[in-house]
Amino acid sequence: LCAENVHDFGYVFVDSEFVGVLDRRHRSVKPVIPRGTTGARRRLRILLEPMGRINSSQGMEDRKGVNGRVCIGRRELSGGWTAKMMPIDPDGGEDVKCKMENVKWLKTAVPSKVPSLYRGALSIGNENPADTFLDMSGWTKGIAWVNGHNLGRFWCIGPQQTLYVPGCWMKKGDNEIVILDFFGPRGECSVDFRDAPILGLLRPELDFNRKKRMNTKFTGGAEVASGSFPSSGEPQVVMFDKPVTGNFFTFQINSVYDRKNLAAVAEMDFLDADGNPLTSLDLSVSGVDSEEEVREDGAAENAIDGQVEAPWVTSSRTLPHWIEFSSGTKAAIFGFRYTPRQSGSMGRVKDWRFYVR
Repeated sequence: LCAENVHDFGYVFVDSEFVGVLDRRHRSVKPVIPRGTTGARRRLRILLEPMGRINSSQGMEDRKGVNGRVCIGRRELSGGWTAKMMPIDPDGGEDVKCKMENVKWLKTAVPSKVPSLYRGALSIGNENPADTFLDMSGWTKGIAWVNGHNLGRFWCIGPQQTLYVPGCWMKKGDNEIVILDFFGPRGECSVDFRDAPILGLLRPELDFNRKKRMNTKFTGGAEVASGSFPSSGEPQVVMFDKPVTGNFFTFQINSVYDRKNLAAVAEMDFLDADGNPLTSLDLSVSGVDSEEEVREDGAAENAIDGQVEAPWVTSSRTLPHWIEFSSGTKAAIFGFRYTPRQSGSMGRVKDWRFYVR
């Protein structure tokens, strides 16, 4: 299944079976649709989760939902779509189950690996409960409520692992805790409360779509172009003397306009004969020398996600840097367009080489 421009996550079901996640950050992640009976009608559902909006520069027009074609293989699914808002009301009780076919209302201690609602109770004997923090570090990704009050979103990768609970939202006696988790807890269906927040715990290894690279070492190939870019933030277009064909395209950075030797690429577009981006090219990142995961989201996929606000940023300060893109089938490209990082001048590329194999 391939969907263009899903903003921001799409949880995919086929005949009520969960098959995978479409991810705005990783366009190369494509859920596999299990083969069905020839001629049988099947129902495809995509539960879409918006994650907030970009609030600067070109990305401010950040439309949510599916902003493009949905295809199975190369066949576009162009008809028969309906769109519904899913009412998430923690006070809705059993009525929620009727409206949300793929979101189960779990009252037992059995975790689910599909988007589900969990409900529990906390008994308090104090007349005046104190402020506290709900510890969500044992869960995966979702939203939490206490007594109908939305505490906010959580995601196990961090850095925030707790949600603030004002004491005035709690009461003496039973207090209801409701959790919507898109993947379920990673252990027991339980939560804890803490006196202090956990605000600096990063766990990128727990990301559900964390990428494993095909190549961990520079391979390169035939060098087809080289040069130097200016230090400005303007996009730079390079057209080759003749088209080049291959499965792997490597951009090597030999020097940068950065005293720390860090490199950054906001966007990398491969071009056709007229200098336009090749929208039909199915690219993924197959190798990279390093990517920043702690100080910011500098994942290599940011270089091909269509968002100039989110760059690929290296974590290593050792030159040269490199990023390798791969295509499932041999592809011909006529050039490329490099867009420097827009939020400041850090990491802008100076000397470079381009390889194809």
